[in-house]
Amino acid sequence: MRPEPAPEGTANMWSLLLLLSGTACVWYGWSRPRPSGARPRPRPAGPGRVATPPVRLTEAGRATLVTVGGSFLIIAVFTALSGV
Repeated sequence: MRPEPAPEGTANMWSLLLLLSGTACVWYGWSRPRPSGARPRPRPAGPGRVATPPVRLTEAGRATLVTVGGSFLIIAVFTALSGV
C-alpha cells in the first residue's frame, strides 16, 4: 500500500511555524541585554509574589538561541521551496 500524500497546504503550515519560531528565537537572542558586572537587584515581593532577581541570558545562551533560530529559518526556506 502506498502512503497517502499530505493534505494540501501542510508544507506551508510547517514553513510558517518554523519561520515564526526561528524569528522569535533570533529576536530574543539579539534583543536581550547581556549581564553586566553589577549584581541585579531583586524584584520586590508583592502579594502572591516571591522576590526574584531579573533573569538575563549569558553570551553562550544568546549564541545558542541565535544559532537555533537561524537553523529554523533555513529549514523553513527549504521546506517552502521543496513543497514537502
